[in-house]
Order: sequence, then C-alpha cells, then structure tokens
Amino acid sequence: MKNIARSLLEKAKRGRYAIPAFNISTLEQIRVVAEAAKKLKAPVIIETSEGEAGLITYEAASAAVSAWQ
Repeated sequence: MKNIARSLLEKAKRGRYAIPAFNISTLEQIRVVAEAAKKLKAPVIIETSEGEAGLITYEAASAAVSAWQ
C-alpha cells in the first residue's frame, strides 16, 4: 500500500493537483467516499485515527475499501 500511495502522490505532485484525504469512522462514510471517487475516476486517501479504530477496525476499513474499489 505504501508504494501505491507514494506513486499516486508523486503523480499528483508532477501534475500539480491534490489528492483529498477523508478521515472516516463508519463503513457508510467509506462507501460514500469510494463511490464518489469511482464516479469521478479520481484517487482519494481514506484514513482513520487511533481513536476511531475503536469505532471501526483497520481490517474492516481495509476490507470495505477493497469491496468498493
């Protein structure tokens, strides 16, 4: 994953555009962000914090992102 993120960020830097990062705490938020990104054919970063890991685990977040890619 780190290599994919690095590649996306390097491409964005060369292209002089930003990749938005969304801090999520529910599966619904992941779904909405993933669906919008897919519709717009735009990369996004989905992140969660240690505090939010109590609401949604990293494993669940990762599985949801994979499901909606």
